[in-house]
Amino acid sequence: MPYFSTMRGFLLPSIEPMAQDVDALTRFLLLLEESGVGGIIAGKAGGRGRPPTGGCLLFPAILLAFSERRYTLRQIELAIRNDIRYLWLTQQTAADHTTIGRFIKGVVVPNRRAIFAAITKAAMKELGVEAWDAFLDGTK
Repeated sequence: MPYFSTMRGFLLPSIEPMAQDVDALTRFLLLLEESGVGGIIAGKAGGRGRPPTGGCLLFPAILLAFSERRYTLRQIELAIRNDIRYLWLTQQTAADHTTIGRFIKGVVVPNRRAIFAAITKAAMKELGVEAWDAFLDGTK
């Protein structure tokens, strides 16, 4: 089941991300799709109040934020609301800092080992790196 590769149209076509950003984000989403992480996080988010923001929309945005050194929930919230790349990833689904925090605490943290293993295996497969060829000192 595709979790990350089904995208709906962007409402404001005049401010879509640049072509190179879309290509990079699409490759990123395909890597997540191939890793099987969607199966780990799908359906785990939920609770009281409004319907939950889909985990498969929120997870790529959180990973991108961490990779850009945006570590606080408020920084991630601002990126999701204001950065076109994050708007594209989340399909314009606004999530506030409490929603992001609940998702990280309730879904990502309990499954962090499985998520890390799945993404690492997919990245190694994509890059053609064997597990025994990777060294910590950066020689290979």
